[in-house]
Amino acid sequence: MNTLKISIFTMIALCALLFVFVGCESTENSAQEENAVVSEVTPEVPAEKEDKKSEKKEDDAVASKISLLTATAESLTGGWTLYTMEDKDGEYPISCAVTMSFNFGDETEMFGCAGINNYHGIVSIDGQKITFGPIAVTKMAGLPEDMTTEDNFLRILSDVNQIGFSNNAEGYEELILMNGKSGSVLCFIR
Repeated sequence: MNTLKISIFTMIALCALLFVFVGCESTENSAQEENAVVSEVTPEVPAEKEDKKSEKKEDDAVASKISLLTATAESLTGGWTLYTMEDKDGEYPISCAVTMSFNFGDETEMFGCAGINNYHGIVSIDGQKITFGPIAVTKMAGLPEDMTTEDNFLRILSDVNQIGFSNNAEGYEELILMNGKSGSVLCFIR
């Protein structure tokens, strides 16, 4: 099992380094295919040639097709565990369990453990766009490496603006939060 986790982690880390917009091939049944969103993106272009009329083109930064399912209440319900996080400065180690869950009611809420402290906030999901309201976090101290994991997680979480969901070939479900412009990526599995 550890070898499988290391293999999955290595594969995702390599994909994330090569691609700003992270995703894995999904194995979809016919019901999921209806919700599939295939993004066709273009390579980065120098700023002077960038098409400023299209926000979509500004967010996309890789030269490939990546298939992610649109996140729905059904696909997001349940607990998620962080297994990789990175931004423009690279990938960060995860020294403790970081979790995320969603509650769909009058407002969509997300909550979990950032490593040491619990967090909670309102979130808005519209297709592949995600917007966070203020996030409340408890204020307990912990081991320095766990505090660093927590600080990096909360910083990257505040930068993400896109959400995707996929089923990978190993049978894991993946939740991917990202920002195509800045390179921020948080990948969760369950």
